[in-house]
Amino acid sequence: MIDTDVCSCLYTRRNDPLGRTATWRELIQGLTVVIATRSQAELRAGFARANWGEPRLANAVQRLEGTPTIPVAASVVDAFVQLTVEARRDGHGLHQKLHTGDRWVGATAIALDAPLLSGDAVFQGAPGIRLLDDEA
Repeated sequence: MIDTDVCSCLYTRRNDPLGRTATWRELIQGLTVVIATRSQAELRAGFARANWGEPRLANAVQRLEGTPTIPVAASVVDAFVQLTVEARRDGHGLHQKLHTGDRWVGATAIALDAPLLSGDAVFQGAPGIRLLDDEA
């Protein structure tokens, strides 16, 4: 599973200021890539704000629509609750309100029992989250 920032770099940005795109492409080579509903919403909101030209917008939407999006099912809600409780108990920053969206992405990965690829450091050491770059 890929986080919003990875999806954005791989599918919509023309450049990657931190130079991570090549590494991320290698990590997902041969894997089935999916995104969380939260990522779909964040990316679409970004598209709406971006004021891109029609060709770039159409390309971004086409690529996003071609990426399977995992719906918020009961298993995702359960994982969200558990992740919230455990992160708070452990004093992990993921429990903070500003990371609510990140918890939804993390909970989706947990519910799928899938590793997560993210450039967001808040997932490091988060309870129950396996990071793809840690498994490579």
